[in-house]
Amino acid sequence: MVGHAATGDDAVAAAQEHGAALVLTDVRMPGRGPDLVRRLVALPHRPVVAGFSAQADVATWTGILAAGGSAYLLKGTVAGDLPARLRRCMLGHLVLGVPGASDVLRRLLAD
Repeated sequence: MVGHAATGDDAVAAAQEHGAALVLTDVRMPGRGPDLVRRLVALPHRPVVAGFSAQADVATWTGILAAGGSAYLLKGTVAGDLPARLRRCMLGHLVLGVPGASDVLRRLLAD
């Protein structure tokens, strides 16, 4: 870890300052969510962004992915797997740690 932030603005500033390759963000922090993800992936060095939250609702995790996030991980379900899942993000994989996400994606793709 090279930094931490309490707000979305702080997260963008820290990512710029440290040239972060990966940003793990709580999607409910102030100045957060899809807007923060869009700001982070718009940085010149385009870090990989992983959303981390206790919110499993479809609108939240699809919003993060649509904004350019590479992962959405549900708090309480990824404890020991977190490093491996973040490595997968860094390799260019889309990583979803939300129960039922594959069914939702199948339905969205079928439409």
